[in-house]
Amino acid sequence: MRIFVTGASGWIGSAAVPEMLDAGHEVVGLARSEASAVRIEEIGATVAWGDVDDTASLAKAADDSDGVVHLAFQHEVAFGGDFAAAANADRRAVEAMAAALAGSDRPFVLAGGATVRDFALHVHKELAERLKYARIWGHARFDGQQVDRHHVLADKDVVELHA
Repeated sequence: MRIFVTGASGWIGSAAVPEMLDAGHEVVGLARSEASAVRIEEIGATVAWGDVDDTASLAKAADDSDGVVHLAFQHEVAFGGDFAAAANADRRAVEAMAAALAGSDRPFVLAGGATVRDFALHVHKELAERLKYARIWGHARFDGQQVDRHHVLADKDVVELHA
């Protein structure tokens, strides 16, 4: 299986890509810098040049793959004080790759870190636009805790959306 991996040289990707290779998959890793490309090649994967802002290259790489694992995120933007911009870039990247895979049986794996708004967008675009808040059961501090659209979801969270 040919798997396109964003964030292949990152913290999660550098552990996940060798596992995929050991399982016999061909891995194509997204690189936005020479240093990332070197790390991707050192672990045995093929480099695809681009970044999460280049939705056309993401869509092309997804279309050329048998599946996608999306691990990239603009941490430097988020930690620099503009989490909304990083989340919006991530949303656009997810939309581009999902559109390329739409109508196929090819898998699309997302790492934890999706926001309530990202989740709402997958339900319906208008819901995401009208979203006021959500209630979360699962990893939240309190069951049924009210959170805003920028809240980062965790695996197995139960989400109730309010528009």
